[in-house]
Amino acid sequence: MPSPQFNDLKLELLRGGVAPFYVRRAILELSEHYTDLESDALAAGMSSDEACRYAQALLGREESLAAAILAHAELLDWGRRWPRVAL
Repeated sequence: MPSPQFNDLKLELLRGGVAPFYVRRAILELSEHYTDLESDALAAGMSSDEACRYAQALLGREESLAAAILAHAELLDWGRRWPRVAL
């Protein structure tokens, strides 16, 4: 099974004001981590579907990931951090 694209997470982070650079970086890191978890599960003898579910379960729900990333104000776009300057 192919790794998830995290499209909903990407949109949620962009809507939340996270700078596009950090969004791309987070999605890349999550995709790589997912691939590593899935590979480890496959090496342990799990089927493809089981490995996919295992990797997704270990990563957690996209809502939880989004909340954790949005909690870091330093990742927000400068216009969101300093709105008076942006206007």
